[in-house]
Amino acid sequence: MSSTLDALVSLISSSVAEYTEQLTNAQLPLPDLNSPSPPVTRTGLSEEARLKAARSVKIIEAACAQLVATVADPGNVILTKSTAYEKSACLQVAIDYKIADLLLQKPDGVHVTTLAEATNIEEDKLSRILRLLATTHVFTEVRPNVFANNRLSIELTSSANVGPVVDIVSTGEQLKAAGYLNDYLRDPSQGLPFKRLYGQSIMEYFTDPKNLARRQIWGKGIASWIDPAGQDAMHKAFPWSERLSASKPLTICDIGAGNGHVTLDLLKDFESKPIQAIVQDLPPVLEMAKGFWEENYPRGIKDNKVKFVPINFFEDSPAEGADYYYMRFCLHNWSDELFVKIVGNVAQSMKKSGPECRFLIHDITLDHPVSDPESPPRYDEAPAPLLSNFGASRYREYAGDLNMMILLDSKERSVKQMQALWSQAGLAFERLYPAGDASIIELKLA
Repeated sequence: MSSTLDALVSLISSSVAEYTEQLTNAQLPLPDLNSPSPPVTRTGLSEEARLKAARSVKIIEAACAQLVATVADPGNVILTKSTAYEKSACLQVAIDYKIADLLLQKPDGVHVTTLAEATNIEEDKLSRILRLLATTHVFTEVRPNVFANNRLSIELTSSANVGPVVDIVSTGEQLKAAGYLNDYLRDPSQGLPFKRLYGQSIMEYFTDPKNLARRQIWGKGIASWIDPAGQDAMHKAFPWSERLSASKPLTICDIGAGNGHVTLDLLKDFESKPIQAIVQDLPPVLEMAKGFWEENYPRGIKDNKVKFVPINFFEDSPAEGADYYYMRFCLHNWSDELFVKIVGNVAQSMKKSGPECRFLIHDITLDHPVSDPESPPRYDEAPAPLLSNFGASRYREYAGDLNMMILLDSKERSVKQMQALWSQAGLAFERLYPAGDASIIELKLA
């Protein structure tokens, strides 16, 4: 009988072969860790090939991590995990001092002396910080004390999407607040970890004028948190081509829409179809949304393809008459009680639209590391002997759940947990669609 080790090695080998095949078939180069070029899998593959390649990568990530956990000294593994904060601290230095930007167009690298002069950081200290990062493959030390960008560090440049995410999640407010998690669990009466640290709730903190710069970074980071490559895009993940016709008009209502970029992308992608959007959020947010549409899709406004309708989704039902109601990364911000209230308001509008109306929840869906026969079927389950939720390859989603606890006392949920809530509002599960590291859950009236 094949051992677990053999099975893990076999999964790694077969998944690397599958990944390589998808790139080779598309005549794309294989990844090179030392190359600062953007990943070709983001734009160079067909949707089918991209999904196959992405699944292969998930298996590789999970199997490699499980293999290390199985064979490495367990004490060393735990100690390495316990010092992860030092990596976060070094990443913060790299971002704040724009090290990756200083290395742009420098394939032969830059000596730490030059970097120290540009950043006003003591040379010895900077070299040690960069060496820790290079030892974990963020930056390459091409020669002693000479550092260059690579496949990972290029994501820390000012023009990339990942830097703001790392700033807010792994190195900024959230890292500092996480240090109070244990204290919070011992004595919740003293407030959430974030409030213990800053003396304000996160909402108060980011509406404080002196934190405007941090709020702007936060906004950019949150937009990229789920999928820096944009592979969670709703207009790609949901089968709109099957739902749209050339003659029958269709209306989608985007609730808690922010600037409405999701429905904007949908309308642009299906510009020839008779589809309209209703963008709903609080009045100040809608003013920002109007400016965003005027800049990025003025034709949508000119042709009356979009309406901006204010809403307080705790008190109001969304606009009536839509064929689809949609919420993206919103419900995870709220308690179970408020989840039911928000979804209940959506259900009221759905009833007026008729039995064909659907509600799309676009959010993280957590799974147990073991199969749960009582949960709705997953769209994918990892092959044995991996953890059934793909283990380490989905770490960010579970880290996101802890972030919700630390910041808002809310949570990411499993489909089973959400099902218990939306059923109270008279809704029923229809289908689940993969959307990058997130999911789109389609609901109907029960």
